[in-house]
Amino acid sequence: MEVAITIVAKVAEYTISPIGRQLGYLFCYKSNLNELSKKFEKLEEVKESVQHLVDAARNNGEEIERGVLNWLRTVNEISEEVKDFQGNVRHARAGSSTPARYKAFESREKILNEILEALKDSNANMIGVYGLGGLGKTTLVKDIARKAQEVKLVDMVAMTIVTQKQDVHKIQKEIADILGMKFEEASEFVRAARLHERLKQEKNVLEILDDLWEGIDLRKIGIPFGGDHEGCKVLLTSRREEVLSNQMVTRKDFLLGVLPEEEDLELFKEMAGLDQDLMENSELLFTATEVAEKCAGLPIALVTVGKALRNKSLFEWRDAL
Repeated sequence: MEVAITIVAKVAEYTISPIGRQLGYLFCYKSNLNELSKKFEKLEEVKESVQHLVDAARNNGEEIERGVLNWLRTVNEISEEVKDFQGNVRHARAGSSTPARYKAFESREKILNEILEALKDSNANMIGVYGLGGLGKTTLVKDIARKAQEVKLVDMVAMTIVTQKQDVHKIQKEIADILGMKFEEASEFVRAARLHERLKQEKNVLEILDDLWEGIDLRKIGIPFGGDHEGCKVLLTSRREEVLSNQMVTRKDFLLGVLPEEEDLELFKEMAGLDQDLMENSELLFTATEVAEKCAGLPIALVTVGKALRNKSLFEWRDAL
C-alpha cells in the first residue's frame, strides 16, 4: 500500500509545479485561466486517489510516509489558493465577491437591460449569456433575477450551477429546494416528472442554469419550456457561444465582454483602496493605471490584484509589473 501511495504521489509532483507557476501568471489571465483550471482538475483527481490510498492504509494500521503527508498538505494549500483566485465563479456565491459599485457600471447596466427586454419577448423562451471565465456572468444573471422579480416580470426564480461535471440529481435537488419540494424517489425520471408538473403550476418562472460547459437535456431535469410552458423562461450562461447557440439552440445570446478602460480602472482603484488623496501622487496613478491595464478588463483579475496590492508600497506595486 505504501508503495502505491508513494508512486501516485511521485507522479503528482509533476502537477504541483505547473499549478504553482500558473498562479504567478495572473496578468496573462486570458490565456492562462483555462490552463490553470485543467491542471487544477488533474491535481484534484490525483489528490483524491492518494487520499483514498492513505485512508485505506490507515484502516489497515499501516504507517504513512512523511513525504506523502507533506505532499497532501501542500496540495491542500495550493487548492485553497486556486479556489481563492478563481473566486469560484462556478458557485452561486461567486458574484458576492464583486463590489456593489461594479454592478452599477454602465457597460453592465446596458447588457442587463437588454436581457430584461429579451425576457419580455414571448418568442425568446431560452436566452444565453457567454464570455470568458471571471467576467461576472454569475453576478449578472443574479442581478437579472433580482430585477426581473422587482419589476414583476416573473413570479419566481430558480437558479442552479451546472459546472463542468453535470450532475442531474444535484440540479434537480437544488431546484426542488427552491420550490419547497422534497424528493424521496430514487428515479431520475420520476423526479423530473414531479419537477415538470410543479414548475408548470407557476405562471411566470425564470429558470437559470449557470456555467454550462456543454449542452444539457432540460427534459431530463424536468424543466418545461417552449410550447410545453410558455410562462417558463430559461436563462443560460457559458464560456462558449456554441454551447448556447448550437447545443442548446437559444433564441438570443448576449456577449459579456471585458470592462471598458475607465470602468476597469475605477474598479481597480476601489479594490486597491486608492482614494482621491492617494491618486494625487502622479507616480502612483501612473503605476496603478499600468497594473490595471495588465488585468485586461477582467473583473476577477482586477479584484484579486487590487486586493493583493492594497496598503502595499510603491516599490511593491512596481514589482507587480
